[in-house]
Amino acid sequence: MGLTAGQSSSKHIDWEAEVQLPQDLRELIESVQEQKQKLEQEEEEQQQKKKKKKKKSPFAFLRKTEAPGYARTQAATAAAATAAAATEATQAAATAAAAAAAATTTDVHHKRVLLTGASGFLGAHLVRALLTAIPGVELLCLVRCSDPESGLQRVRATCETQLVWQTEWEKQLTVLPGDLSLPRLGLSDTAFQQACCVSAIFHNGTLVNHALAYTDLKAANVGGTLNIIRLSIAAAAAAAGKEEGEEEENEQNQGGENNSSSSSSSGSNVCVPIFYVSTMSTTARHPYTGQQRPFSRARLFFSNGYSQSKWVAERLLEHACTALDIPCLIFHPGAIAGSTQTGASNATDYINRVLRACLLLHAVPQQMERSSVDLAPVDWVANSVVAVSALSVLLPCLGWESNIEALLPSSSSSSSSSSSSSSS
Repeated sequence: MGLTAGQSSSKHIDWEAEVQLPQDLRELIESVQEQKQKLEQEEEEQQQKKKKKKKKSPFAFLRKTEAPGYARTQAATAAAATAAAATEATQAAATAAAAAAAATTTDVHHKRVLLTGASGFLGAHLVRALLTAIPGVELLCLVRCSDPESGLQRVRATCETQLVWQTEWEKQLTVLPGDLSLPRLGLSDTAFQQACCVSAIFHNGTLVNHALAYTDLKAANVGGTLNIIRLSIAAAAAAAGKEEGEEEENEQNQGGENNSSSSSSSGSNVCVPIFYVSTMSTTARHPYTGQQRPFSRARLFFSNGYSQSKWVAERLLEHACTALDIPCLIFHPGAIAGSTQTGASNATDYINRVLRACLLLHAVPQQMERSSVDLAPVDWVANSVVAVSALSVLLPCLGWESNIEALLPSSSSSSSSSSSSSSS
């Protein structure tokens, strides 16, 4: 059996070099690490200062020495302390009210998620799952288009084809015209500033073509993932700068008092979480046990360009996330079938085309006689990606409210489906 064009071209690729982060990203990671160490040192110094202030003075016993008029002085001091405490309580209540009002006005802004690949088959169901599971979320969709209006039409058309579109979603959807393969994701200055205000990134966008070589897919699949990592770092820097500005304003309002716990909060979350949708072709299953095994580099030569590009993107993402402590999850869906709710599927998918050809020819290739294909419903895949991401990162780390129960099959529907299947 001969080699494909992608396999023959991969013969001369240095895979050791492909999985190395580029120089600019390595320098950016080093600067972030230095900044994090600096913040940790500042926090430790502030803690030491607080401990020194709390130390008891060796001459404290002199204050207990009674002298003429000591009772009157003590009473006056107590009255002054009570008045000061009342003033502080009033100021604290006003500050808390202002903070609550600010939190209310910026809550929707805080719940901002970036999604790539929203105009695709799985992307349409990720749109549905995200808007269903996270109340009040604002969803930014990176779409290859000329303007936001045409991009929104693409997302809406795909969702309507998959029978999941709801008209009220337009209020929560914002389309950013861009391209994964271009620097800064091909975003304008205004759109890039919007993207830097996200709290999580779902990277589902990819160029799927099993006939192209790795070199043809590298810009979109590998370069796009590197651009997502850069955006995660830039978004964290923007969030840290916003927190520092709010802290300075609070210090001025409180008369210059410094709060060490709040000053260190900006360095607690270094980068924005990334949830990457990869492919099962980057893993290998044991032929007898069915257990997944790591995708060895020896198999790179026998894989197509698409699998190679996704494997390299995973390695780069793991390197960057390990260095920066980025919360990251990588999902490996296999062949995706139609929805369990509507039956709508991807008519142009490879498996659907093969099955259609078999039906038209009334024949099955010999290689398929004893082979099996694992199919997962698209709504189940999307619900799993969002639910696992929310339960593992978004809820515990960001404190978001969620409606995960809406992604699970209801007990009534499951009981009715089971009863109908048993009766039939």
